[in-house]
Amino acid sequence: MKNPFNPLTVIFFIATIVLAVLLYQAYNKECNPCKNRTNPPPMETLSLKTAAKATKHFREVCESAKIGNPIKAFMVRGVDLMQALDLGCMLPKDAAAAAAFTDTTAVRMYLGLDSLNNFKLFVVDVDGASFSKSIPGKDRFFNTKTSAKTLTSSNSGVLDFNTPCPNTCDQSSILNN
Repeated sequence: MKNPFNPLTVIFFIATIVLAVLLYQAYNKECNPCKNRTNPPPMETLSLKTAAKATKHFREVCESAKIGNPIKAFMVRGVDLMQALDLGCMLPKDAAAAAAFTDTTAVRMYLGLDSLNNFKLFVVDVDGASFSKSIPGKDRFFNTKTSAKTLTSSNSGVLDFNTPCPNTCDQSSILNN
């Protein structure tokens, strides 16, 4: 099997997802400017079972390609995502609250491959993380049925971002040339 891992492809793929993740973080935190919206846009999720299959396939392909210790996921600070979208004004103004938000608000982005070896990026919220204490936190999956009170494998999902570069790249960017 041909090695599908081009480092530049992976980097561009991850960079394109930052925008969508930041929007999710901004939408679901207390500083959400849209919290009074009567009809929020639906969250597009993929089943947890499908995402688990794709992340497992990614790890298996890495193993068969003899990639040493492959990256499985990235944990990204919410504050970094917000600042990337120029939403820093939405961050807490109080120094202690800002420090706590910066240290503990995060998402995790898992790498995956579908059955055709197309890259996938799955995003989950992270609960209980602390960057300063090196605490990874626990993945918190999204409820795909608004009436469900608890998350199960049948109503849990992840955000699925599947429009990687080159189709979504800025062709004039120095990072793409």
